[in-house]
Amino acid sequence: MRSCSTCEALLPLCEALDPQQARVWTCTHCDAEFSGMLTRRYTVDELRSVRPEFITFDPATVQPVCTEMLEFAQRFGSRDGNNIEKRSAVRHPLVATLTAIELDEQLLPLGQPFQTICRNLSTGGICLINDRAIRRDLLALELKGAGGVPIQTVAHVLRRRPIGAYHDIGTEFVTKFANPKSAKRSEQ
Repeated sequence: MRSCSTCEALLPLCEALDPQQARVWTCTHCDAEFSGMLTRRYTVDELRSVRPEFITFDPATVQPVCTEMLEFAQRFGSRDGNNIEKRSAVRHPLVATLTAIELDEQLLPLGQPFQTICRNLSTGGICLINDRAIRRDLLALELKGAGGVPIQTVAHVLRRRPIGAYHDIGTEFVTKFANPKSAKRSEQ
């Protein structure tokens, strides 16, 4: 673990012995940037202190959702109102498609990006319906904000369960990805 040289927050980063493995990370407390890699045994709470570099998804490689899965999500989501709320943050039913990709322990993309379906959303996390099982514990999720601006977040998979031909995946939000360089320039 290293301390942020600006705000002294503890960051789950270490020096990369191989410069090819170094990435740019942003401190979530002060926006200072660091080069390095994640330590071996970080916790999800420690991961909240850093933001990884933005991932650029090539739309041509994103597998779209099938119509049947979207229809299933709309039917399944309408039953959510009957569930007793056990979470600290209120869930809001929302059926929408978003882009996802599984991440390795260094938050590097694995495999091809794919579209999945949000069935509900809260300030703490998002519940997804997908046509295949998610094997990794971390996902990169890209939602579109106002005007189509991409918002990327790291989500920690808390629950996986089959529902018919699909998979119900419950996640919690961990940290946002750093803004893309083009967005940083337009903010200044």
